[in-house]
Amino acid sequence: DVFGSGTIHTAQTREIAANPLCDFQLASGGYDRQLCVTDLTVAHVIASRQLDDTIGSVKWGSVNRGNVV
Repeated sequence: DVFGSGTIHTAQTREIAANPLCDFQLASGGYDRQLCVTDLTVAHVIASRQLDDTIGSVKWGSVNRGNVV
């Protein structure tokens, strides 16, 4: 289990969202206040950001001309 095992998040994951434009990318967040984008083909975080509060929900932005905004 990649999520919640300490390999990506150090605390329980609260939310996971699939990228609508890329089948192998997930965004996740949780009690460690870390927002991560993970490439599932290699189980590797490709982007992350530490936030000030626990993350309660994760959602990809709307699609505009093929870009997620």
